[in-house]
Amino acid sequence: MVYPVSMPFLKRCFVISPIGAPASDMREHADAVFDYYIEPAVSAAGIEALRSDHLDEPGRITEQMFQEIAAANVCVAILTGYNPNVFYELAAAQFMRKPLIVLIEAGNPLPFDVADWRAIHYDLRPRSVASRFYAETIGEHVKAIEKSGWIAPAPPIAAPATGSVEFFESSAEYGTSGKWLELLQATKSGLDLMGVTLILQR
Repeated sequence: MVYPVSMPFLKRCFVISPIGAPASDMREHADAVFDYYIEPAVSAAGIEALRSDHLDEPGRITEQMFQEIAAANVCVAILTGYNPNVFYELAAAQFMRKPLIVLIEAGNPLPFDVADWRAIHYDLRPRSVASRFYAETIGEHVKAIEKSGWIAPAPPIAAPATGSVEFFESSAEYGTSGKWLELLQATKSGLDLMGVTLILQR
């Protein structure tokens, strides 16, 4: 289904991508993949696409990146260039059970740990861009993810699919020691905390 351009976006897609310096070959490549393939594919499904360099709010970029991954309905990861930051964000998205669409430029093998993933091997030749083949392929992946209810299969070790993730600047924002104790007492199988250190003070 193609939505009218004027229709407000109902869902979000976070694009995990190498960025590169302004005017660099990597920035040109990343922009082309975003502009020609990703953005047209997801916007046709009523989904807003954004990349970490599109975020203009003040604050720490890494924290905002985690928040955007957590809030996204789907993530698209560009593995071209084997950027370590991309793989870091890819792992975070997988742990959060975000549906993932993986892209890599044709001729580049997938690294061992993701070699069995279904990836779209694209190219940026003028004929490919004009045909819209890769944009349409991404669109088909989006449709399949929508049918799955926007939930990705769990990796071997993963956070439970709770449907939401909360971020707090400090543990004190979550609550006092009593609230933490209630959380621990209510835990039945496992409690996953990211970036939290519990210290016993005597």
